[in-house]
Amino acid sequence: MVNNSAFLGTFKVFHSVLHNFSKAFYKNPFVLARVGARSARMSSSPIKNATIGKVFVQHYNPVSGQQEWEMQDEDYDYSKEVASSAYADMLHDDERNQLYYDAIRKAVATLRARGDSVRVLDIGTGTGLLSMMALQCGADHITACESFEPMACCAEKVLVANGFAEKVQVIHKRSTELVLGEDLPERANLLVAELFDTELIGEGAISTYEHARLHLLTEDALLVPSGALVYAQVVSSDLLASTNVPYYNRPPHSSHLNLPSWLAECPGSISVHDLQLSQLDPSHFTAVSEPLCMFKFDWSGRDIPLSTTDTVHVSFLSRLDKSLECHAVFMWWHLIMDQDQDIVLSCAPTWAERDSSLAWRDHWMQAVYHLPRPFIPLTAHSSSKPLILTAARDDYSMWFSLSHGTTDVRPPAPHCSCGQHLVNPRTRLAQLSDIHRLNFLSRVLDAALALPRTMAWLVLGDASNVLLIGRLASHANVQHVYVHETIRQNRRLLLDFLELNALKEHVTLLPEDLSKISVAAVKHKIGVVFAEPHFNSSLLPWHNVRLSSLLSECSHLLPPSYASVQPHSSKSSPSDQRPQELSSSETNGRNVSEDVPSNLTNPTDFESNSFVSRSVDLNFPTSKSLESHCAGNTVPSLPISTSAMLLPACVSIHVMAVSFDDLWKIRAPCRQRCGFDLTAFDEMVDLARTGTGEVVEPQPLWEYPCYSLHEPVMITKLYLREPICGVQRHFKGNVELDVDALRASDAARPDRIKRQARDKSADAQPELYFNGVAVWADWHFADQTISTGPLAHDHLTGRKVAWNATCHQGVHLLRHPRSLLSPATSGISKIFHYCLDLKDGNFSFKFQLEEERCNASSE
Repeated sequence: MVNNSAFLGTFKVFHSVLHNFSKAFYKNPFVLARVGARSARMSSSPIKNATIGKVFVQHYNPVSGQQEWEMQDEDYDYSKEVASSAYADMLHDDERNQLYYDAIRKAVATLRARGDSVRVLDIGTGTGLLSMMALQCGADHITACESFEPMACCAEKVLVANGFAEKVQVIHKRSTELVLGEDLPERANLLVAELFDTELIGEGAISTYEHARLHLLTEDALLVPSGALVYAQVVSSDLLASTNVPYYNRPPHSSHLNLPSWLAECPGSISVHDLQLSQLDPSHFTAVSEPLCMFKFDWSGRDIPLSTTDTVHVSFLSRLDKSLECHAVFMWWHLIMDQDQDIVLSCAPTWAERDSSLAWRDHWMQAVYHLPRPFIPLTAHSSSKPLILTAARDDYSMWFSLSHGTTDVRPPAPHCSCGQHLVNPRTRLAQLSDIHRLNFLSRVLDAALALPRTMAWLVLGDASNVLLIGRLASHANVQHVYVHETIRQNRRLLLDFLELNALKEHVTLLPEDLSKISVAAVKHKIGVVFAEPHFNSSLLPWHNVRLSSLLSECSHLLPPSYASVQPHSSKSSPSDQRPQELSSSETNGRNVSEDVPSNLTNPTDFESNSFVSRSVDLNFPTSKSLESHCAGNTVPSLPISTSAMLLPACVSIHVMAVSFDDLWKIRAPCRQRCGFDLTAFDEMVDLARTGTGEVVEPQPLWEYPCYSLHEPVMITKLYLREPICGVQRHFKGNVELDVDALRASDAARPDRIKRQARDKSADAQPELYFNGVAVWADWHFADQTISTGPLAHDHLTGRKVAWNATCHQGVHLLRHPRSLLSPATSGISKIFHYCLDLKDGNFSFKFQLEEERCNASSE
């Protein structure tokens, strides 16, 4: 539902925008991209072409790092908002819908028992579902308000389809803009609304309810829901601490390096860290307290005033079997749906209530609040001293602190002082402390540093690990380190780190525009170009191929290839031969030097020879009739010709059809809910999706259980010596699904089948749905690979997939899931087709499930 909060003053407007912007950035960069695109259009108006009814809209290409123009429909803003909305997720929440229905029915009956007419106000009506529930329960008059114009129009269409158009008045305004006597004939005595987010109050519920109480409702009005309870649980978790504390874990060989003290003094960000806590393995945290009730809300404001601030202190004793530190607080809430508190909606994780049947929700998740440092240490078997958990809030946010003994102090809201939490997403903070990733990168550095020559290094990327840079700068085999870092806060950290460790003379921080750096400014011959790679602008794993663009920008700073300075001699021995650079027409746009073995006396040999052996390791399963190819390719310029070693040298793009337990719901049609026809909403979403292609959006898949429908398939491998922007390529392939193997696999377990089946009756036929596609990138460093996808690539068919939790994967969710076990399709081959179009740095995907006799499309 749309936020209808009363913004009282400029500060609150700024606070709300900043708060929700930061939440979007930390949880889902896809949302941030849309917010950022909207901001760009506000500052630079679209150019309209009246003759064709189109507008030219500026958007950011994360691969090229440039602003680009593209032609869109005039209603582009609304189209994108609706197509990517999560309204469907909420409407698919059957438990939520039923509890609202039950509470509305009870409230209407209570008002009838009083002898009152039932006058309903529905704030943020969305599709109009709650208004229709109230009508069915016997309400006399309903006013519904909705400020988001496409949804307000949709609600009117839904009401017409259900025969309620004359009984519900839809006002296209925020509730705070409603005028009594003009928009509402009189004060309402029943308020129904859904104004909540993961943080409960983050969408302005407090100010919205307070405004309604003062201006729109009778003194004895009933509210659905009527209140809420907020629960918190103190935990110890090194895993979660690593998502908030920069450099919580150190890479090997870095113990001699020191980090600036101000980095440890930062309290972190006020931005909530929302997670599907049900998917957090119990081995990754230790509960320090039981769930504690911290805040109580009465949305009517009668029993508990709706204050703009509040502070609560709760004392508890902890009994632990081991010594540990307190890192974070888990938070979730319950909605009290009725005045008698008989109808309760719980957002607790499944393990908190020991109930695996709790409804899945993505619109209301659980949250993690990171405690400020220094962390409080606790000793095993010691419980004599009470701990005090303090919860504080304002209109929009909550925060927590932990202390020993008694306290009545309101802790200040945490605001990042180090800059790392402001500019880097939590996934990047987690990568900086991921021990597996750090060990991997250390092995890569070890192999390169072992080469028998002294070289300068060039490090590219955002938020590069300063401890790795420090290790390079202090190594005897490294002449000098050049670093390209464009983000001011990250540059500050690096400069302070270098000064603290007396390494400033060994490292040069390059200007932002690499193409304008003179060759004379680089005084050392660069032998290695290294990147993790990571760019904060990257929304999807393959967006980090921006590295290729940076390589093109700085190619004049790199030494030429041996082939270009040492003509090949036919008399030379094989061990003396250097790989030659061939023209793009001879190689179809690929640098064959990376496939030709040679000796290991220079960096290029190390890089290319390793990839010959690695090509065997990349033996990913292919389909029985694989047709992967590269057709119609255009390469406008030659590959980068340099003797410098590139780490990584290439990236491979992988795809896998999957069956999600629940994530598919956020894009699936609603059809009917609680007996009401919502096809008008489905049609609006379908229209918005027209022309947008098959959206592949970023999601942290470790939070969303899914099962593989086949072994992972590599779509293509892109070599970073080649230009990627300004190139047009086409790749496609297919894989036949082994339906018999799937039928006997974990993916078809009876309990899971029942969960997915639309027909949940006892005699329903078992079904397994193809409802999503996962896409990811693997980065190849010599003979080692770091994957942004599954933790294991083998023997995945029919099994639950474990994903890399420090990055987002790309996901395409089918609008219409396809049944794989339906008797109607028994004996019919099911072939999954995938296609990738690469044009000017933009990756466009198409997916299709073909059945041998009907050739039906997945969409």
